[in-house]
Amino acid sequence: MKTSPQYLGVSVKALLLVLFFVAWAWAAPQDLKFEVVDSTPGSGTCTLVVHNPGSQGERFTLPAGSVLSHPTQQDVMTLEKKPLAVPPKGKVQCRVSVLCIGKRSEPAQGQDYRWVESETHPQALQAQKLWEVCQKLQSQGDLPPMPMLPAAQARVVTQYALWHAQGDFNKSDLKKLLTTCLAPAPEKEPEVEKATDNIWEGVDLTLKTSKGQTS
Repeated sequence: MKTSPQYLGVSVKALLLVLFFVAWAWAAPQDLKFEVVDSTPGSGTCTLVVHNPGSQGERFTLPAGSVLSHPTQQDVMTLEKKPLAVPPKGKVQCRVSVLCIGKRSEPAQGQDYRWVESETHPQALQAQKLWEVCQKLQSQGDLPPMPMLPAAQARVVTQYALWHAQGDFNKSDLKKLLTTCLAPAPEKEPEVEKATDNIWEGVDLTLKTSKGQTS
């Protein structure tokens, strides 16, 4: 069966159009300006503000695993995909779940973040691996009981495991953090000890399982 020149021309144009929009969808985030606000290291969520300096509106989906990088502040990786529509010379904001993948000691919010490929970020692949491992452990019921909602457990354990792997967080830091957050009465201090032990058990299990899968 022969293809008519006219039909072939339409097919080529349609293909080029599809390729154009695919390329545009992935290139768009690099042309926008990102701002991370209302966030503290390890909190797990932030308000993401996307600024569009261009004269045309932008529609795209920021994939889960997207990395927002900053030269001096805490880099973050999104844990959920976010469809966004940004008006011309305008902005849009949304709440998004994130992991902090930069150093814990760095500030956690500011302007001039940029979207980068996760494959080019030194901590992103490690963070994605730990996140996948910890989610699987939780789904199998292998994580110990923790003093937090189930929806937050894998994210919290992954965050501490990543920081520990980076040499930026240990069990003593975790205990100090829980004590500061919970401000327990003396009779409640054993509960903080137990919470520290259980969360750190989850951290150790996540790191050991991840290493076992890598080897």
